[in-house]
Amino acid sequence: MSKSDYAEEAVALEKTGGASKSNEHIVSVCALVLSLVSIFVSGWQLFENKRQAEFLISPHLSIRTQVGNFAEEGIYLDNGGFGPAKVLSFKVYFSEQEFADFAGVMTHLLENKTKLRLWYGLDEGTIDRLYNEAPHATWKADDVIPANYRGSLLVTQRGIMPSRITSIQFYRKVVGVKIQYCSMSGANCKWACLNRECQKDET
Repeated sequence: MSKSDYAEEAVALEKTGGASKSNEHIVSVCALVLSLVSIFVSGWQLFENKRQAEFLISPHLSIRTQVGNFAEEGIYLDNGGFGPAKVLSFKVYFSEQEFADFAGVMTHLLENKTKLRLWYGLDEGTIDRLYNEAPHATWKADDVIPANYRGSLLVTQRGIMPSRITSIQFYRKVVGVKIQYCSMSGANCKWACLNRECQKDET
């Protein structure tokens, strides 16, 4: 074999070795890309599973009024979500004042009979009946409202108010409620409001 033959063989071997290294590099890059894609897919699946799990235990509170041709009138609270609601903030509004619960409203009624008669036409007899005969909820901050809960916040018998108009005004204008709540894990925090606007950060 001549020197030129040896030289040609050496060049061929060098080219073959270079191609082999190039192929190894491509395989390494592909393996790295596949690993990164696999990690991303796994992370996304974990995120979706967590989001789905949170949804399945997420509470949904709603507050509604019942006035008109009913034997009982009042304000009602429903938890239509799949999980219990942890109450972070419970606020009741009456006569433009804020209270921590309905018991505070009842105390306010007794202590301000004259003003309330002038402002809303609630005479002393009506106020006494509201205090003594109107069942009211004791929900407050840090309480837990169970899933599928349906109950009353404040109820009065029909006819307790001096007039039908006063009854409608009482439950749809005078009294307001704002509840901030989350799921038990602390996620999905929301507000439920009645007769008081929730701010943009309270929806």
